[in-house]
Amino acid sequence: MNIEADSLSRNPVLENNDDDEEILKIVNLITLDDIKADQHKNEKIWKIKNKLIERNGILYKKNRNKVKIILSEEASVKLIKEVHTEWCHLGINQMINKISPYYTAKGLTRNIKKICKDCETCIKNKSRSQNKIGLLSHLGPASKPFQIMSIDTIGGFGGQRSTKK
Repeated sequence: MNIEADSLSRNPVLENNDDDEEILKIVNLITLDDIKADQHKNEKIWKIKNKLIERNGILYKKNRNKVKIILSEEASVKLIKEVHTEWCHLGINQMINKISPYYTAKGLTRNIKKICKDCETCIKNKSRSQNKIGLLSHLGPASKPFQIMSIDTIGGFGGQRSTKK
């Protein structure tokens, strides 16, 4: 599988909407059993259990009238890496828009930024702004004849056969 070609030719433009199929794609990158196991072994989550909502053995945190699955920082890093590679190396904002509506964890946004910035594939494929050499510049008006002269160096590449000499 060619990840680089996929990211160049089919990088999705994401919009923040409530598309059920899209929710399934994000939610199914981590299984319910993995979530339950992560929540069960994490002491920090159990310390705040009385502030959380439990549904079908999964703990949720209510955040600004939205209910999100709570993950440990380790599980969220694993999920972020999975989403980043499965979705063709999305950028920081698109990653936040994909993950944060459904999950919450300590340092979620910070970890998304770090993983996206440290991704070797993203670094290799990132367009770089280079200093452009040989740009035209304004010379200003000449104060005497022949003070400024120029020559056109483009043309006549066809050699003897060229009609433009």
